[in-house]
Amino acid sequence: MNIYRFLSVISVLFVALLWSACDNTAEKPLADGTVPDDTGGLETTDEGEFITAGNGKASKNYGEDATAGTDETTPGNEDNEGGDATREIVEADIYKVTGNILWVLNQYRGLVAIDVSEPTNLKILGRSSFKGFPFEMYVQEGRAYVMVTNLRYNPTELAVSEGGYYDSSRTFSELIVVDVENPAKQKILGRYMLEGTIIDSRQVGDIIYVAATENRYYWYYCDQAEQRGKDQITLLSLNIADPQNIHQADVEHLDGTGYALYVTDHSIYVAETDYYYWQEEGYKDGVPVHYFDISDPAGKIEKKGVIKTRGYIGDRWKMHEKDGVFFAVTSTSQWSNGENAVEAFDVSDPSNPEKIGEFTFITNQQLYGARFDGNRLYAVTYFRQDPLHVIDISDPTKMKELGQLAVPGWSTHIEIRGTKLLTVGIDDQDGWNAKVSMYNVDDPAHPFEMTTVELGGAEGGYSWSEATNDWKAFKIYDEIGLILVPTSEWNYTTYREINKLHLIDFDLEKGLTKRGSVESPSYVRRGVVVGDHIASVADTAVMMIDYSDRDNPQVISNLPVAYSVENIFRCADALCGTKGAAWYDNEIRLVTYDAVKDYPVNWSSDRVRGNYVYSMQNDAKTVHLFSYDNSYRYDEAEGKEYYEENIYATRFDLAAGKNPKLAGSVKLELPPSREVDGDYWYWYGRNFAVADSKAVGMMSTRYDYYCLADNTVVDCAMGEVNYDNYYYFNKSKLAVYDLRDMTVVKSAPVVLDKEFRGVNYNTIVLARGNKLWTTDCKVHAWDEEGRELLICYAQAV
Repeated sequence: MNIYRFLSVISVLFVALLWSACDNTAEKPLADGTVPDDTGGLETTDEGEFITAGNGKASKNYGEDATAGTDETTPGNEDNEGGDATREIVEADIYKVTGNILWVLNQYRGLVAIDVSEPTNLKILGRSSFKGFPFEMYVQEGRAYVMVTNLRYNPTELAVSEGGYYDSSRTFSELIVVDVENPAKQKILGRYMLEGTIIDSRQVGDIIYVAATENRYYWYYCDQAEQRGKDQITLLSLNIADPQNIHQADVEHLDGTGYALYVTDHSIYVAETDYYYWQEEGYKDGVPVHYFDISDPAGKIEKKGVIKTRGYIGDRWKMHEKDGVFFAVTSTSQWSNGENAVEAFDVSDPSNPEKIGEFTFITNQQLYGARFDGNRLYAVTYFRQDPLHVIDISDPTKMKELGQLAVPGWSTHIEIRGTKLLTVGIDDQDGWNAKVSMYNVDDPAHPFEMTTVELGGAEGGYSWSEATNDWKAFKIYDEIGLILVPTSEWNYTTYREINKLHLIDFDLEKGLTKRGSVESPSYVRRGVVVGDHIASVADTAVMMIDYSDRDNPQVISNLPVAYSVENIFRCADALCGTKGAAWYDNEIRLVTYDAVKDYPVNWSSDRVRGNYVYSMQNDAKTVHLFSYDNSYRYDEAEGKEYYEENIYATRFDLAAGKNPKLAGSVKLELPPSREVDGDYWYWYGRNFAVADSKAVGMMSTRYDYYCLADNTVVDCAMGEVNYDNYYYFNKSKLAVYDLRDMTVVKSAPVVLDKEFRGVNYNTIVLARGNKLWTTDCKVHAWDEEGRELLICYAQAV
């Protein structure tokens, strides 16, 4: 699993992208899920862009470096076998190159068209935004077919019959057709709804097939549980043969949940998976794999039969069809160690599949990467070491293992180049780090590792890669002997996360050589060769890289695609926000927005120290940012780490209009924490107010409590008295700082010798003129349960 997503990573982008989630249309959907003649395209030149490359198959046109704009295709089936296929199989991705345009499907900004004709001067030509989470897309013949998931509403009239448009316990997806003939004036042509979350898609000939799965949920309240939604797999076909008559050709629904899709030019296999790990025993008679006939070039889908495997199928690479035989690499446990086998079925009559062979190649291990090639299967399992299994499947009734190799860690994906295997995975020998390996299987009885390249993971840290979770991020360019792999790396010594794109040379005779890398301002999704350059496609930026010196690749242009902006607020006559760098960098910038466009147009060159903005205060001419820093630091001179906690007040002058000018910054010295009645005051700097740009008040709060016995306040000390009830309440203190001279290093507080009673912990302080206002509460009475009844007053300082 991609740890960045797993931890969210450590740095979730708190992105406030104005209107980025807004749809391009207000058209009412038709009953069949389409929205015809949508004219809500954007006409814009805002900043941000993306592309799409090949999928790592050993075909002539692998990647898009050779012929920009071509799709990766396979004849016959997904293992590049089959010979005389009548229809090509095309993969979707988050990027695509057509001529001089790099199309990027960005999770924050939607479909973005980027002009790459001048590598040193990337430009955004236009974009389309969508509700939901962009999944993948196809781009061809002036049309983009964009898939979005995680919609919490039903966008068709079907929702009306179900009692409403919103159901938080269900998910929906859409396949959206966008006219991109003019990249600057994109227009949505139609929408096709699927129940559930899209898991995969494939274009076969003139048909796009999309699969989605929906899981049932349980809504718990009081002592009851209500099941909502259902376990359902949906398979939809879209006929795109005539760009003027794009239409839904067919749709099939079946019970169950599925996450693995295998496609040939005539069939689709959907492998079911039990979503609930505690119900793995639910498939005692076998795990269903559904066979759909898609041989009709017009898009008709016909369910033919069901194959029952003994174990679970984890992904598409664990399925294979050859000469009327379907092979499945399975495990008896989809969540942990189990029995791992390859099973064979005769599907010459798909309505009546018959099991003809099974070979268990290892037990008590977890199954990871697998790949079929001709008469061989390569599979990777893991317990304490990574066995690479070479299995002969030439006779499906008598399959056998030819050889095995144990190495540290495991591989999540395998690419085949003749008798050489290129793999991406994890090395856990010294920490946890992404790795790329090359294996020689000339002699299947004695496979051996040629070389392994460990990526990132400096001492005291670890690294992970999008490629270990999404095989499309493992980019192999055969013609130039180059592999591109993105990573995110964490170092416990410097407390930094670094996003990179790595360059690796490969030679099928000599092995792998680690070359240079390029840092990115955000998480990298893809590395793509575009002409004579490399594009690093990240969450928030696209960078063009000169890699003529592979050991020292240079960034020649950096185009923002999305903007990490927090704390949107009005400042004078402008709209402002703050842009936080990654929290470990402790840098914040003030952002101003254009009055018309929906993206930031100015970033203050002066940076504010801190990793979190507590408060923004402004008047007609100034903005004050109050930032908080409570991170660990590593002092290289002293060779040790220390904890640092500070609050900074930073002033910007807005008199220059759109370009805020730094007017000074002061460290607000925190009052010492002090003990009061056995408890401590801690100054968190929760609330601030600036009075006449001269002084700032900071309110801090602590919890206190009282106990009742027979409606009388008593000592709460345990064991000394039996009390009936125990109640919390809040007390606040106000510290005032001098802001008249913002050039001083730090400002000491004046702490009022008064405690303010609050209704809750978040006691507010406000400013008006040269006064600070807050509230103070007093006990007026007690209710029947002994709780305080307060009367609160406005207090001026």
